[in-house]
Amino acid sequence: MSLLKKISHNQLAITLALCFAVLLVGLSAWKANEVRQARAAVPTLAEIQANAKLAQGVAQNNLTNLSALQTQTAGALKNEVTLAVNQAFTATGVNPNSLTSFGSLDKNIATNFLNNAVNSAVSAGTANLNQITNVAKIPTGDLTTLATKALSEGLSSGAINLSQVRNIDQIPTQALNSLLNSGVQEAMNNGLSLQAFKQGDVVKQAASVLNGMTGPINADTIKNVLGSQLASVTGASAGDISGMLSGMTSGFGNAVQSGIIANAVDELKNISGTVDFTAVKNALGSATFSTTNLGSLSSITNSFGSLTQGALQNAIGSGVSAQALQSLSSLAGSSLNLSSIQNVIGNSLTSLTGSGNLSSIVGSLSSSVNIGALSSIAKDSIIANTLAKLPNLSSLSVGNIQNLIGGQIMSITGTGNLAGIAGAMQANVANIIGGITSMQGNLGNLSAVLTNSLGNINGMMTSLSSNALSSLNVSALSSMNVSVTNLQSSVGNIASNISTNLSSAVSSVSSISASNLASGSASAADVSSVQSAESSTASQTTSSATESKSGDKSSSDTEESGSNGSAQPFGGMSNMVFMCSCSGNYRINVGGPVGGTYMYQPGGTRVYPYNMITSPGVWLLGLYDSQASCVYGPKCARHESYPMMTIVGTSE
Repeated sequence: MSLLKKISHNQLAITLALCFAVLLVGLSAWKANEVRQARAAVPTLAEIQANAKLAQGVAQNNLTNLSALQTQTAGALKNEVTLAVNQAFTATGVNPNSLTSFGSLDKNIATNFLNNAVNSAVSAGTANLNQITNVAKIPTGDLTTLATKALSEGLSSGAINLSQVRNIDQIPTQALNSLLNSGVQEAMNNGLSLQAFKQGDVVKQAASVLNGMTGPINADTIKNVLGSQLASVTGASAGDISGMLSGMTSGFGNAVQSGIIANAVDELKNISGTVDFTAVKNALGSATFSTTNLGSLSSITNSFGSLTQGALQNAIGSGVSAQALQSLSSLAGSSLNLSSIQNVIGNSLTSLTGSGNLSSIVGSLSSSVNIGALSSIAKDSIIANTLAKLPNLSSLSVGNIQNLIGGQIMSITGTGNLAGIAGAMQANVANIIGGITSMQGNLGNLSAVLTNSLGNINGMMTSLSSNALSSLNVSALSSMNVSVTNLQSSVGNIASNISTNLSSAVSSVSSISASNLASGSASAADVSSVQSAESSTASQTTSSATESKSGDKSSSDTEESGSNGSAQPFGGMSNMVFMCSCSGNYRINVGGPVGGTYMYQPGGTRVYPYNMITSPGVWLLGLYDSQASCVYGPKCARHESYPMMTIVGTSE
């Protein structure tokens, strides 16, 4: 009986064990099926990334489309200001053909006017720009353009060789430091480990060694000096480092070009007396040859042809216009009239080119320097100055706008009185100017918000492309998918708002302003329509800004969804920061007490004050999660993987 009980008990235990095993298998199968169903219901990471990319594209288009509306609004505002100025010009006592001060004109408008006048004299054959009596009158920027085009022409002909400089001092200090810094970065990109705070010392020491050398310097010389300095700091082989600096060869050529251009400008400035194309060619050739000590001086000089000659003529024309503008700016009141302006331009041409007849030149200027042209530049300057000052008004009241325009008219023409000018302008027009200016401000504010949001989305895209997301669980993927879906909805709503409501409001105002300018007046109905459009714009830009902030939260949530809940703490001093040139992130070595090597992923790592994450020598405290890749080196062939910081704060 005891044996039977024992057997029965054993059989019962076995039976229960088998049942429990079957239950476990069933539960496991059920759980696995639940997981499969859950995973099947959630898009893959690749699908989420694709949807996020679509959202990024829509966000970029939103900014592009908004920019087009801003341009259209600016055109409408210019139309309405032009109408106001046209009306103001009819005021008693206002002479739109009068010009009391050339210096009060918009500088770009005045310069273009003078350039046209100089070109018209050249076209008429009464003046030429083949020589200049004082090269110092040519603006430095134009001399730099001349030297740059001459160098381009010489390089194309093969006469100029950039493989060496006669002496290291032929390379400008800034160009040399830039070359050395790019070499250090190239070496680090190719795997050389160098603490960031030592980079400056290496460059400084290499520059010091090079500046102490005499005789010809080529790219290999600079690579060897920099390689030696890097080797002394890192302990790596100078030969190995030299092999990491292949990019410095082309960089050296760019530095030599900087030296040639700087020397050429100095050489041109030092030419005394009348300077013609031959003198310029000789100066450019001498500067080039003395910089490199390569090639044939005569070959270099003869390589400068029509491109260089055209650049010289443009430079001389700029010099003539600059002198004329300076002379005209000193004239005011009755001494500034059509005849005096023509004479100043003619004198500038004859005195600076040493050629031509003043009477003939002045006679040829009638097509470009006449009452109509003066009235045009005065009016254009009044409009330009008004548009520039409108956003700075304390309030966009009718009175403030009329006084602004009236003040500009009196300043430039020297005629009229403020009350009379204000009375000649329709209050309706001023009201519309105020409404469109407000619209312009609203669109500008929205543009700033959308630009910031696009930056956040770009950061999110960087985070989504990280290899650290490759092992996300279903919960994380689901959360990320919700965030991206919300982001798509947000940017889509903004796109709809821009293409419908905002576009309609701007189009309405644009149509009204064009019609008003053509008819010469504005109605009360026009004012009402513009005010309605402005109100709509204010409401819709606020709505879009709110949507954008919602999108920002979704971008942030998407980045945070990349964590699978297994974040671990780290903390210590940042000893070394290395930029991974291909993957665009940073490898940071952190000392104790809880140190290691971690990845900082811009857009994927949330950084807290004092935000000194890329500065070595600061203390870091944060959390790290799954792995991120550091990709760098030639053809991006080097791959390393380290834990990615999810959040981090820094000391000052």
